[in-house]
Amino acid sequence: MEHLFTTLKMTKLYMKNICQKLIVVSILIIFLTSFNISLAVTQSDISEQQSQQQENNNKIKETEQKKEEVQEIKDETLKEVETLNSQITEYQGQISSLDTQIDDANAKSEEILGHARIEADAMIKESRAKGEEEKSKTVNLPEKYFLRSY
Repeated sequence: MEHLFTTLKMTKLYMKNICQKLIVVSILIIFLTSFNISLAVTQSDISEQQSQQQENNNKIKETEQKKEEVQEIKDETLKEVETLNSQITEYQGQISSLDTQIDDANAKSEEILGHARIEADAMIKESRAKGEEEKSKTVNLPEKYFLRSY
């Protein structure tokens, strides 16, 4: 009986040991399952963040391309503005030159008109003087040249 008792004790200890191992294994399974769920959620979050990061990178690339396009348009516009500014400067120079030519022509015209007026005044005076001389000759004609009517 003692042997039975010892065998029962050993079986009890063995069962206790198996129960303890089962409890530890169950706890480990629960822990690992919980950890796997956490990893799955974390992996899902990481995938979502990676997707969001990729989308943000694509938006950054698009923005950089648009920025380059805008820079090209800006450069072309600046070249056109420089061309227009040089044309404006050239036209202003031509306008100044034409203004100077007009002023010179007006001055020459005034000079010519002044000389023409002086010459015209001299001719008028000479013509008046001749007219006065002719008039005085007519007035001093002897009476024999006049017709008498009685």
